[in-house]
Amino acid sequence: MNLSIKKLNLNKMKIKILSIVGNRPQFIKLKPLADNLNKYKSKIIHKIIHTGQHYDYSMSKMFFEELNLPKSDYNLSVGGISHSKFTAQVLNKLEIILKKEKPSCILVYGDTDTTLAASICAVKMNIQIFHIEAGLRSYNKKMPEEINRVLTDHISDLYFVPTKNAKKNLIKENISIRRIKFVGDLMYELLSQTKNSDLFKKIDKYYYKKDKYCLITIHRAENTKNKNTITNFLNTLEKTSLNYLWPCHPRSKKFIKNKNIKIPKNIKLIQPLSYYNMLACINNAELILTDSGGVQKEAFFLKKPCIVLRDRTEWIEIVESKNSLILGDKKLKLLISKAIKMDIKSSKIFGSKNVSTKIINEIIKFYE
Repeated sequence: MNLSIKKLNLNKMKIKILSIVGNRPQFIKLKPLADNLNKYKSKIIHKIIHTGQHYDYSMSKMFFEELNLPKSDYNLSVGGISHSKFTAQVLNKLEIILKKEKPSCILVYGDTDTTLAASICAVKMNIQIFHIEAGLRSYNKKMPEEINRVLTDHISDLYFVPTKNAKKNLIKENISIRRIKFVGDLMYELLSQTKNSDLFKKIDKYYYKKDKYCLITIHRAENTKNKNTITNFLNTLEKTSLNYLWPCHPRSKKFIKNKNIKIPKNIKLIQPLSYYNMLACINNAELILTDSGGVQKEAFFLKKPCIVLRDRTEWIEIVESKNSLILGDKKLKLLISKAIKMDIKSSKIFGSKNVSTKIINEIIKFYE
């Protein structure tokens, strides 16, 4: 971790921030922050670098268009390759940009390969790293995301945590408490804004309300590398009396096709959804079954019962508040019967709605 704080005379020099993003959840987190940073142009220069980790239209460009995100200043076009090759290529291409831009700091989001690769590049160049959504832990090192988030946290300079539990995790790992800032969750801020928009109200009123359904999202490696895992899951769902809608991630779709997996009649596969459509789909579902960290939170925000299709989750607060259930080694059919009857409680786990303002103010204070 770079312990020297680079002080700036904000009357003479602007803070230059590079947001480095690469996948769908990161675009969502970027949106409220990018919008708010426009109000601070007298103090801050903000540029966006897209690594290309998600390059499919439905996973990338569609989000920039629908959310009206600023066009990325750089696109590294690195995607569709192994973890190690991705990291190597991002390091190589990003180093050139960082030398040219000479940023005050980089902002990294969450726990993806983009997050770790960008952080490694910056720390080697003595550029400060501010980690948004820091401090999450599943304590499962078989998850690539766990490795990414732990390593990023231990080379960062400022930590924006979404929950009090995340703050506790960092303190236990001897991270300086003065560098840890409990700001809340950017996805909560964006969802709160979106729910009140005329466009969302229109979509939510007319889409996904014809029939009752449960929503499925599966994309993680542990669920899409073994044919028996997916087959057993689908066979269980086939035996229930419920209907399921599955916006299928490109990785899952490719796996299903390559393994010639049969989809039961009560499960409808559709293309990945835009942000607004996905929220409407969650909002109108009876139950959410997901291995996604972001969808777990969105289900909670929209007060929908959720089954986490994993052994552990980094969003342990939602489970502990009895608003979601972890599958683990439990019988899925029994868990579905239990989850669909759950009454989701309101909670302030993820802070208030002005998360982006808190983050920006902390960045300015850091350099004053």
